[in-house]
Amino acid sequence: MKKLVSILIVVALTSSMILVAIPINASVPLLPDYEPVDWQSALAGSIEMPTVSTYEGYQEISTFESPPPVGTKAYDWYLRAISRGTPTGTQPWMTLRAVSGYVEVWVQDYLWFLPGDPRNNDPYNLMITDEMCQYLADEFNNVIYPTDTTYFGKPFDRDGDNTIFEQLGWPEYYYNWTLALDNPQRVILKVLNIRDDNYYDPTYPYYVAGFYSSTYTVSYYNRNMIHIDAWRWWQRLGPEGKQWFPERPDLVVTRPYVYESTTAHEYQHNIHRDWQPAAETFMNEGCSMYAELLCGYGIEASYLNSYFFTPDNSLTVWGDQGDINILADYGAAALWVVYLSDHYGGADLIRYYVQSGISGIDGINNALAAFGYKERFDDVYHDWRLANLIRADFPGCRKYNYFSLNLNDPEIIPVRTYEIDGLPVPWTKGTDFGNTITILGYDTGVSKIGPYGTDYIAFENWTRPGVGFMYFDGDDVALYGWQLTEEGYWWSNGENLMNTLLMGEAYVDPADPTLVLTTYWDIEDFWDFGFVQVSTDSGQTWTSLANEYTTYEHDPDAHPDIIANLPGLTGWSMDWVTMSFDLSAYAGQNIMVGFRYMTDWATLYAGWYIESASVSGTPLTLTPVYPEADFQVTIVVALVIDGKTLYIPFDMWLNDKTEKGMSMGQAKTPNYTILVVSPVMHQGFVDYSFKATKLPMLCKFFDP
Repeated sequence: MKKLVSILIVVALTSSMILVAIPINASVPLLPDYEPVDWQSALAGSIEMPTVSTYEGYQEISTFESPPPVGTKAYDWYLRAISRGTPTGTQPWMTLRAVSGYVEVWVQDYLWFLPGDPRNNDPYNLMITDEMCQYLADEFNNVIYPTDTTYFGKPFDRDGDNTIFEQLGWPEYYYNWTLALDNPQRVILKVLNIRDDNYYDPTYPYYVAGFYSSTYTVSYYNRNMIHIDAWRWWQRLGPEGKQWFPERPDLVVTRPYVYESTTAHEYQHNIHRDWQPAAETFMNEGCSMYAELLCGYGIEASYLNSYFFTPDNSLTVWGDQGDINILADYGAAALWVVYLSDHYGGADLIRYYVQSGISGIDGINNALAAFGYKERFDDVYHDWRLANLIRADFPGCRKYNYFSLNLNDPEIIPVRTYEIDGLPVPWTKGTDFGNTITILGYDTGVSKIGPYGTDYIAFENWTRPGVGFMYFDGDDVALYGWQLTEEGYWWSNGENLMNTLLMGEAYVDPADPTLVLTTYWDIEDFWDFGFVQVSTDSGQTWTSLANEYTTYEHDPDAHPDIIANLPGLTGWSMDWVTMSFDLSAYAGQNIMVGFRYMTDWATLYAGWYIESASVSGTPLTLTPVYPEADFQVTIVVALVIDGKTLYIPFDMWLNDKTEKGMSMGQAKTPNYTILVVSPVMHQGFVDYSFKATKLPMLCKFFDP
């Protein structure tokens, strides 16, 4: 699998080998060449993330020095939690295999799959030598730590003291190995057989190569910590062609730097979480993908190609086309952060963005302003989407190209364009092109385009004189959140970082100041919430109502905007519930009643459903509040001269209220014109229409 390597950075390291022998079993069946994926992609299913509950005893062992010597065995709560009650038996032990400055490499002692799994038949699949561990430790210390901290900042110091296990009064062996008093920047790199879908099904094509958990780092162990999978290090650690086992010349690295790049990726998440606890996913993941490139490991071409094949995938809304096309989200995020760094301040701006604590679009605007740039997010996005098409230093004085990536590499595909032949072109909708199909041929079920996604439509073979008028008409509002189902009830819909409002107006009769609501909810417990709210100032401010079903209780790491709206509904109602709220404080007033559904960065349940609502016995007429739609539309005239293409981009002016505009194009063969359409509102999905006609004043001269 080809990786696109940074033009600016090349890293090469060598290591020595110490072999640990493992008995060889019988015949080995042919297994898929599993694709490593980020745990948040959901392509490998959900990994097991247990939480601390009650203590069950085990034998005492002594307290270790900081750091403990290589070869030390430790009893780990997490390894115990994921193995307890399984056919493997409880397997809590791990061994410290390497230490190098800023990292300790701990390896689970029992790496095997479940009994009977064919992957257990070849011990080399899960064989991890001391040499491998020391190589990864040195790579972290010498490359990953200095690079990630230079570009993104240092994570907070954590010394392993006062862990949750100590606070709960558990025996010392749960935490006697965690101390890093001598260097609270030192990271625990824990190697294990991660419990994902692939762990239980050897035919499953994806596996989680690594993960970072803020809960484990911040709340449980009080140590900076990342987790890395143990699958086939002989194939996926080190440069291409590296041979870890001389006695097995057939075992060579063919998937280079998988675990180094995963380590760089997950460590960036560790850093990002400390500086931006409420980070938006597209920038957090984009920085982690960029970390892989900065450390010299490259970026898988498949991520970039997944995006270029589906450029209508939203840059800012993570997973807008579902898990089936999630690799496109990673590709877009990687390209975006690389472009932002290439053109706007490099490491200094990215580090400032991360450490500002201001996330997403607002954080990028803040960083650009701090560095003296007049451009803002929408301006950079405007040029980025053209760079993905043009990929050349001229025109635009290199702003339509990348410095750190070569997108003209033969492994990288051109951005997808829809092609329309001939003139005139009748009114055509974006949805007329059908649902978005992934690079692997899967139907996403999505035909409308989301925030900061882009369609490219090429017009070709216009007859003389080869010029024409081009007309555009975009939707005025973006569909987002609440929708009326076929069964006749309202459903909140579901996506990450959602804030969607369903509302109605009512008079509160003093004789019956009551809101009655029939509803059902299945909402991520204590992270996501549904709020029943009242406004007395035409929706400028809202106050959340309380009853016996609502709660102020929330996870300590819940999104701050959600906390600010409490109390609300969370968890599972189990069935439809008819409840009431006291509106005595609003008796005699005309009010607005709102049902606001809010989600955080990850993990979605079914959502919130409303069958009916009434105030003072009068049914509410409910209306969803949809955001205004906005578009960027650019005409790119492609002039083909002596086999080379010169792109000339210019923007179409749009009426802000109607999203209508008109411009001219030129598409006389071999030239062509590309219509570049990008919604730039922050939420929701939209459609648009376009047409092309001949120039009326020239028709009589050129028409037969």
